[in-house]
Amino acid sequence: MAEESTGAVVKVIELVGSSPTSFSDAVRNAVAVASRSIRNIRGVDVLSSNAEVDGTGTLTTYKVQCKIAFVVDAATAATAGDAAGIARQLEFSEAPMPATGVAESPAGERPL
Repeated sequence: MAEESTGAVVKVIELVGSSPTSFSDAVRNAVAVASRSIRNIRGVDVLSSNAEVDGTGTLTTYKVQCKIAFVVDAATAATAGDAAGIARQLEFSEAPMPATGVAESPAGERPL
């Protein structure tokens, strides 16, 4: 998924992205929203995709479950004390999810 530097630490989180337009846009939304609070994103792996369908058979919401990999910034960890610096970088924004965006998915849980 992500190309790692020698000795780098890579964190992987699982997210669900959505879009009213396409599966590709759902992936782009997942990465875009994650990049607001996570630096050094290096890769995305789409695990599954599904869509919501309205009463007329029209696809209304495209969803993708994906894993996003990012390199943990050693410089941030070193400047604030190793554990505290790494913990700050691994935090994910708790801001409300927009109508088309991304939601964090607990490990092992599949979106509907």
